[in-house]
Amino acid sequence: MRFFSIASGSKGNCICIESGGVAVLIDAGVPSRRTVEALRCAGIAPDSVRGIFITHEHSDHVKCLPYVVRATKAPVFANMNTINALNLRAASDGCAFYELPTGREADMGELSLRSFRTSHDAAESVGYVVTDGRTRLAVCTDTGRMTKEAADAISGCRLVYIESNHDEEMLISGSYPAYLKDRILSSRGHLSNAESACYCRAFAESGAEHFILAHLSEENNTPELALSTVGGILAVGGVTVGKDCTLEAAGQHEPSRVYEI
Repeated sequence: MRFFSIASGSKGNCICIESGGVAVLIDAGVPSRRTVEALRCAGIAPDSVRGIFITHEHSDHVKCLPYVVRATKAPVFANMNTINALNLRAASDGCAFYELPTGREADMGELSLRSFRTSHDAAESVGYVVTDGRTRLAVCTDTGRMTKEAADAISGCRLVYIESNHDEEMLISGSYPAYLKDRILSSRGHLSNAESACYCRAFAESGAEHFILAHLSEENNTPELALSTVGGILAVGGVTVGKDCTLEAAGQHEPSRVYEI
């Protein structure tokens, strides 16, 4: 199974997972030209994308959905609350939607995806666990806390793509208005570096070997700070980066390396 992030952050999000010639995308917030170019650079034909799975309806995750659908001819999967929100926001022009209730599994042949509930200020936000029958990976971003449902789903995954949105001190002392700071810090906002680190440590104990820090804020974080914070807390728990696991930050505007797990 191969995994890579096409882009991650407030300007746009899209992830690709591929196994045995079958590919899926999670979210479609990156222009179709960039998405197709990233797929082709990884040796993946756009028409091998069998489905686009949506985490939630916020624009940085779906603003390019109709264009990515046209480029790949892929159906779109989401829970009904998210589908309704997308229709209300006119982010679904020309898309063929299939309902995937939260907690249910979609069988795409070589890949299976099961959604789990996250905690975000959206209609019904979710993350995904993906498996090829041999190993599992998890995608969990845009959540203000780690729900028990999410933690249980992620436990045992070999690769974890997890939000590490902000440094709390940078956010609190920064220029964002008070209401936005409160939103980000709330249980329906975004995970901080320190919060993400604690969850990474727990997931390492359950067998995770690869951590990719995602959705880093351009205003309230840096890749170096996120990696230092998470790496430091992992080390306190006896997990050494480079020996026991890998740790990287997903690029905000460019694809990550391709992970083979």
